[in-house]
Amino acid sequence: MHPPSAAPPGVRPRFRWTRLAGCFLPILLASCHWQPAILGDSTNIAPTNLPNLVIRNFRTDFHAYNVRRWQLAADEASFFDFDKIVRVSNITMQTFSDRREVLNRVECEFGVLSNNTRNMLLSNRVVMMASNGTSVRGQYFVWDNANEQFTSPQLVTVTKPDGMRITGWGFKADRRIDTYTFWETTGVIPGSNVRF
Repeated sequence: MHPPSAAPPGVRPRFRWTRLAGCFLPILLASCHWQPAILGDSTNIAPTNLPNLVIRNFRTDFHAYNVRRWQLAADEASFFDFDKIVRVSNITMQTFSDRREVLNRVECEFGVLSNNTRNMLLSNRVVMMASNGTSVRGQYFVWDNANEQFTSPQLVTVTKPDGMRITGWGFKADRRIDTYTFWETTGVIPGSNVRF
């Protein structure tokens, strides 16, 4: 009697591929893993990096207590549903008072709007012009929608209507840009009506 795994005499034994595949399949699967692509990486195109929707000439606004608080216009908006963000380019943002007057106008090249919190990251040549004549310039700002204020950890320059310039790191201002603070000022240039 032959053992059950052995072939009878004169018959060539059959190779069991299932045993060999069972040995090498875990090794094969472990060596072939998928890495999700990072947004902005042009060499790795994964379906999750593509926007779900792209809109040209995009407009949106935010209302609180039946009053429009801000309005955003952009040349293009890309919606990413998985991340719950909207990437916008060539932005113009306006903030409004309770009387529906324009308080502030912000222009920049790029931004990211959160669908959940309505907070915004504004970047690349950000220029703010307040209705009181004050202008603010910097490279990176965050609009905190809940507190209605602009913040920036980077270098910011504020120019008042009389010509006074204040430059500093770490900036926080209300939506009117009437009240603002710096964590550290690096320079102050007096305006035209300052006397020594």
